[in-house]
Amino acid sequence: MAELLQKANGSLTSIKVMATVARAKTLTVLRQLDAQRNTHILRFLYEAEQLTETYEHRSLDLSKVKLDDIDFRDLAINGKRLDQLSLTNMFLSNAVFTGIEMKHINLTNTQFEANLFFECHLVSTTFDAAKAPATNFRQATCVAVRFFFAYLVGSNFSESNIKHTLFEKANLTSVDFFRSTDITESQLQAALSIQDVPISDEEFAHDTTWINNDETDCNSLLIRNWTLATGNVTANMSKKNNRNCRFTLQSLATGAKMSQRVDLLNKWDSKSWPFSQAVLTADFSIGVTILLRGVNNSQHILAQRELSKL
Repeated sequence: MAELLQKANGSLTSIKVMATVARAKTLTVLRQLDAQRNTHILRFLYEAEQLTETYEHRSLDLSKVKLDDIDFRDLAINGKRLDQLSLTNMFLSNAVFTGIEMKHINLTNTQFEANLFFECHLVSTTFDAAKAPATNFRQATCVAVRFFFAYLVGSNFSESNIKHTLFEKANLTSVDFFRSTDITESQLQAALSIQDVPISDEEFAHDTTWINNDETDCNSLLIRNWTLATGNVTANMSKKNNRNCRFTLQSLATGAKMSQRVDLLNKWDSKSWPFSQAVLTADFSIGVTILLRGVNNSQHILAQRELSKL
């Protein structure tokens, strides 16, 4: 690798052929060696600025490689600081970032498993489209960090300082933000899901039920929002969450069928769902089938998908 770097005048990615050869050789070596030796290789590449992404210089492509048990404190300067590091589209398992100051780090589309960011200081770091379920960010400081479209289900941000951090369209289901500072309502509401996020000792966040305009009155929910075609159904308050209503089927033998027409204007991203309305139909007796149809202004069915069959 050192010879390649010398031949390439200090940049393994400046020439396309050289970048392809360097990638192939690096991935081959990383897949054969243990965690300690892989750490040495990554440190060499990082210190040689081959894992740095700038406008003038592309980072060496390590996408699709799977690395286990890497302690990134061994890469960090004095064991404490990482800057301008690109680790995109990788698989990192049991990686340790504990206590590191991380600035301008790109982790876009990387998949994490059992990784530690405990007490990290993250500044201008990107986790866009990253898959990081059950990841430990406890007591971390996150300043201008991006988690656009990230999958963070079950992760722990408790006692963290989350300032100007963006969770746009991120899945935050069951993420622990308890005692986190500087997190705002607008940050949470920008997420794709905040269901069951603990925000106090006794309070959990819930997703806005856009299908029925976040209706909380169970007495009027069924009448206002749903059309009952057959059977007998009543709406009851959930015991776990007083903002959620549940439908109770009165006769298992008869079953029931109900539907709701939803106007998607100002509620849905037209790029991902280019239809003006959706028809949600629930058909249940012993099992439950939920069907979603997209219709245009002429009521023609343009798309149809079965959401669940239980």
